[in-house]
Amino acid sequence: MLTMARERDAATMARITRGTGRRVMSVAAAVALLGTSVLAAPGASPAAAQGHQIMPFGRGSTTYDVTYTPGTVVLDPALVPKILKSTSPDGRTFSFAASVPQLVGLHAGNILLIGGRALGRVSSVSRTGGRTVVTMTPATLLQAIKNGHIGWDINFPADVTTSSLMLVSVGAGLHRARPALYSEAASGVPEAGCLGCPSGPGTVDYQGTIDGFQVNLHFDESSLAGLVMNLSARKDDGSMLLKAEAHLRTLNDFDDILIKDSQLQSFEYRQGDLTGDTTVEWHAATTGAVSSLGKIVTLHIPVAFKVPFWVGPIPMLLAIKASLAAYPAISEKGASGGKVEVEYNSNLNITGGGSGLSASGSLGKVQFRVTGETVTAGFAPATGFGVDVEAPRIELSIFGTATLFGSLLAHLAGYFTPGTTLPVHGKIYPPCQKVSGDAALYTGAALTIFGLKDLTIFKKAYESNQWESHKPGTCGPPEAAGGN
Repeated sequence: MLTMARERDAATMARITRGTGRRVMSVAAAVALLGTSVLAAPGASPAAAQGHQIMPFGRGSTTYDVTYTPGTVVLDPALVPKILKSTSPDGRTFSFAASVPQLVGLHAGNILLIGGRALGRVSSVSRTGGRTVVTMTPATLLQAIKNGHIGWDINFPADVTTSSLMLVSVGAGLHRARPALYSEAASGVPEAGCLGCPSGPGTVDYQGTIDGFQVNLHFDESSLAGLVMNLSARKDDGSMLLKAEAHLRTLNDFDDILIKDSQLQSFEYRQGDLTGDTTVEWHAATTGAVSSLGKIVTLHIPVAFKVPFWVGPIPMLLAIKASLAAYPAISEKGASGGKVEVEYNSNLNITGGGSGLSASGSLGKVQFRVTGETVTAGFAPATGFGVDVEAPRIELSIFGTATLFGSLLAHLAGYFTPGTTLPVHGKIYPPCQKVSGDAALYTGAALTIFGLKDLTIFKKAYESNQWESHKPGTCGPPEAAGGN
């Protein structure tokens, strides 16, 4: 029986500490998503476009110096809202005003860049009823650009102010935008009504039910300290409460792309000086009708803080996301609660060209601190509770296609075992009350938008050492039975 108890003890630890591996699977699945291809967005003249430009949605800088391929037609982003009358639901057919000089002579086979909106190869053109109707199939940047230098350099929060944002998404298909600052005409992203109206300048509040949890969310990007996100999720039956407060203090998002003879000559992407901290709090107990908590609970909060910008006519979207997952192993009359802060400073790099990509990363600092009462207890051979928090996850989309991402994933676990009073395999195991944690950096890229379907990468760029804090007098080494 005692041997079986020790086996269950090991199984409990496996459950609450395997969270990182399970989340890696979902992060890897996200890289598969990066490989998707869509017909979406931009372009200025069939000859050349040059300049070092200021982003329309912030103070960061961009570089766009390109020569287009023969047969490429480009519509300036400032012109598009004036001439584009409608778009089909599938994003493939566009209806323009009839008198658009740039569209005279447009025919099947041309590449059309609709500034801020779409990129495609023209499959048909019809001119009837005072409209020019163009239908397209997907195209790639390397089909549109012969030679070019494209880049951007954004420092968060210095280059992203309240007046430069902003779109906050909450829930599937739901979002709220600041109509005066971020318009469909300017961005190509449709607006919606207010979801939980702003409680003040630069703030968003949301309440709702997601995956059986009552969720409360507060975003604040008005602070000079950067982006602040407060999240609480309470299970409907009252058995579990998860809280997270994430501060993203600084981030440098940099990219430099060189194209020569419609080939990707070099590619460098960097998420540098990513600093911040996340405090995670959890409370779980088996009470009332809840006799046990043993099911892995993944709480994906579909929330994103989005910063749109253009590089020349090409629309970009920088999204800052977060998610939580819980791994309980609590039987009857068991409970776990804790509060731990994770402070970090990280750097990620992806470099390469048409022949391949490489990725690297570093955690210049990762520090765990217990900031509140952290106790796990129960009558079972072992009781535990694991939490994964992915905060932040930084994604960069080009033409609406997710292309690059970096993610900091922290895993925290509370654990208790009462130990043994009778020997197991000749040893007496002492009680153990502890909390542990580790962190890892993940990064990925899929350059489908360049037409390079096989040019993808997914990598765990860095993993921290295991951190552990235990109650004094517990978690010591087992002793030989009889004191020998």
